[in-house]
Amino acid sequence: MQVTLTLPDELAARAQAAGLLDDARMADVIQEVLERMEATRQFAAMTRQLRAVEPPITEAEIQAELDARKAERLAQRIAPTD
Repeated sequence: MQVTLTLPDELAARAQAAGLLDDARMADVIQEVLERMEATRQFAAMTRQLRAVEPPITEAEIQAELDARKAERLAQRIAPTD
């Protein structure tokens, strides 16, 4: 797929200088943004779930859950892909 961007001159110059306008790098940037968007969506869903728990859970329990999710994401990133 071919995509055309229209950027302000200053932004285009900065992006070019940073090497962001290369096809491979732009694909990496888009992938990173999509991963962050998904992580944000998952965090919001987890937050809603945690708030719905009765009785309310403690800060320590929330932190433990966040740490567990972070560890899962890290394990997925470093796991070898087939």
